[in-house]
Amino acid sequence: MLCILCGKEEVTEGRLCKNCMASTIDLSVPDFMEITQCPKCASVMIGKSWYRGDIVPRITKSIGKIIVLNNPGFRLDISWVGVDLDNANLTANLKIFNGGTLIKEENVVIKLKITKNSCPTCNRVSGSYYESILQVRTFSHEATEVIGEVEQFAVKFIESAEGSNPTSFISKVVSQREGVDIYLGKRSDALKLSKIIMDMYFSNLKVSKSLAGMKEGSEIYRYTYSIRIFNLKLGSIIESKSQKFVIIGIHPQTIYVLDPRDMKKRVLKRADVFDQDWRIVDALGNLKKFIVLSSGHGESEIMDSVTFKTHTVKLETEEKELDLIQVDNNIIVPQ
Repeated sequence: MLCILCGKEEVTEGRLCKNCMASTIDLSVPDFMEITQCPKCASVMIGKSWYRGDIVPRITKSIGKIIVLNNPGFRLDISWVGVDLDNANLTANLKIFNGGTLIKEENVVIKLKITKNSCPTCNRVSGSYYESILQVRTFSHEATEVIGEVEQFAVKFIESAEGSNPTSFISKVVSQREGVDIYLGKRSDALKLSKIIMDMYFSNLKVSKSLAGMKEGSEIYRYTYSIRIFNLKLGSIIESKSQKFVIIGIHPQTIYVLDPRDMKKRVLKRADVFDQDWRIVDALGNLKKFIVLSSGHGESEIMDSVTFKTHTVKLETEEKELDLIQVDNNIIVPQ
């Protein structure tokens, strides 16, 4: 059957050919779309919410509400959207279907009416706003290299989170004699960082809060997450109640120590170390380099690289050199 309008083409549905059916499409496309962009961080407010990073999915959802197809029974699909903030426009590829048949496809250009306004996050940052402090300290009460490691990790973590959540930011970083204070715009970020750091290092966490003000009749608190990291080296010596121990193994959940009086190994948990009084006798560690002469059957013959004295240790290795702990005449393999 031929089309009742043009009389030339075969009909698809509704007694019209595809071209004539396309000519009946009534599509309402707005001349412009209003958005707000932060001049500081370039985040964009679409509707009532701010977004950072890839805003195309949000734009696509929004224009799906303002482009109207006035043909009942037809379906409009937005297959792709390109956003050009520099030139203040967007391009959208539209496809109109009748059932499963593609009737019409066209690209439309919509101008963007961009209003510049600082986002809430940048307003908070410029106002030194913060909800929590990540306070990082060391067991030795000195700002050793581990403080720098944690600071760099925290900054990268927040930068990554900031891309998807504008409320994640660092307000300021203050270096202290024995560590660093990192002021965070979001309390949950301090909690997440604390848990990750605890999984990375043998450390202890204490949380405290202070009243920051009132909001709508409710008290607002700021939280401090104080982490103390065990930063001594293998071979270091610590003392408690006049009893000395040599550090022979350090892990996130436990440390291993050696009692030099009976050469017995002991396991210390976090509470054993951070909830008791300890004195650092030697923080430099006592690792010595040994050359592996031979290894096999569960043991190795090694030689002191300075004195050339040989020893046998219960360790099988493919390494040519080993850093081991020496306590008197005993050679200890780190745990």
